Amino acid sequence: MADRDAAIKILSDNRQASHNYFLLERFECGMVLTGTEVKAAKDGKVQLKEAYASVLNNEAWLVT
Repeated sequence: MADRDAAIKILSDNRQASHNYFLLERFECGMVLTGTEVKAAKDGKVQLKEAYASVLNNEAWLVT
């Protein structure tokens, strides 16, 4: 189990959200990337500064 956790890499984090807002809960999740998104994520070029999550039908959707 520890080997699996060590393999997880955080690609992006919205640090400004915790600075600007009082966050009641924090969730971590995985994402499905396709096409050019995969290359950008591997290059570390993920930008979540203006992004937020919207919950629809018990699923969280990232809105950028």
